[in-house]
Amino acid sequence: MTYICEYCGLEYEGKECPHCGASHPITSTANNEATDRDTSGSNNSESQTTNNYTTNIYTTNNYTSDNYSAASYNTPAPKYKKRVTERRWFIIFLLIIFFPAGLVLMWKNKVFKFLTRTIITLFYAFAIYSMAKSSNSYKTTDTTALGNDNTVEVAATNNPATTPVSTPTATSAPTSTSTPSPTPTKKPLSKKEKFIKKVTAKAGVSKKTAGNLYDLFYKKMGFKKVDIIQKSDTGKSTFDFSADDYSLKVAFKNDSISSIKWQFYILYDGKEIKIDKKGVLDRVLVDRVKYYMYAEDIIEDNIKTPSTVKYPGLDSTGVGMQRKGKIVGVQGYFDAQNTYGAFVRSKYTIEFSVTNLDANIYKAVYIKIDDEIKGKWIELD
Repeated sequence: MTYICEYCGLEYEGKECPHCGASHPITSTANNEATDRDTSGSNNSESQTTNNYTTNIYTTNNYTSDNYSAASYNTPAPKYKKRVTERRWFIIFLLIIFFPAGLVLMWKNKVFKFLTRTIITLFYAFAIYSMAKSSNSYKTTDTTALGNDNTVEVAATNNPATTPVSTPTATSAPTSTSTPSPTPTKKPLSKKEKFIKKVTAKAGVSKKTAGNLYDLFYKKMGFKKVDIIQKSDTGKSTFDFSADDYSLKVAFKNDSISSIKWQFYILYDGKEIKIDKKGVLDRVLVDRVKYYMYAEDIIEDNIKTPSTVKYPGLDSTGVGMQRKGKIVGVQGYFDAQNTYGAFVRSKYTIEFSVTNLDANIYKAVYIKIDDEIKGKWIELD
């Protein structure tokens, strides 16, 4: 049987309107046909003839109207205007922001199929159950922790070994048990204490010697971060240290500091400081490649056949470099042709002052090629 939905006006077959989900129709096509038959007051054929006759007469004489035409009996009922709370979009909106109200309206207005409504309801029920279970677990954990604390406190209070008991006398008043004092927290080690602990463990020296080494590094030489790395392979009682990213070697002798070295420099000789951190910075070779190129340029400006000169590599044996502040010294050798065309090896020592390394501004202060000397030698140790 065909029904017309009283809410949306859709003509359908079945128990529910597929458009809005309504399940109680108010008008059907079959009822309209039965009404037509009752109104005519005759059998089916006569009713059909009469209706056709009436329709033709009124159509011919232009009397056709909504009140009297046969078509008016089959006209669907006017559409029902839904309230906001009955509309699907509003119910979905409530399910998102306030699901209890959304669930009530969903079941009341039957906006979805029964299976869909059931799944949505079970989903929210499971969500509520999970949240409640998680909240109870958290409260149980807190209560257990609090109970453990109380148990420890009660046990400490009732322990005869820690609770003083006064002997009652005829004149003495009852005494109350004293509460045990809290256990003092352990004070963290200071920076110096950590250094001493680590050095004594690795180097096997006394705490006094390790403390003296700490004062030497931090207070007298000016380093900010010092750490012992490992035992060095250069001596039996020598250990590798890292001081502000510089690799130092510290030697101990008879439970005292024998020396502190960096590269081939002696920073401390066991008695006094020779070079502190500022002196180390003045001796760092900032750019060895540029220093070597400056020495080559100075050599070629002071020999007769510069186009024939050949230099060894920067890391070759016999090539050395040293710096102190602005003065840089380079020693090495080169091969070049003499005036007779024969290749001859010459040794050199060059010192120059670097004014601006980035702009390559420098000036030669001492030149020695074989036995020829220009300028004055500057001691760099």
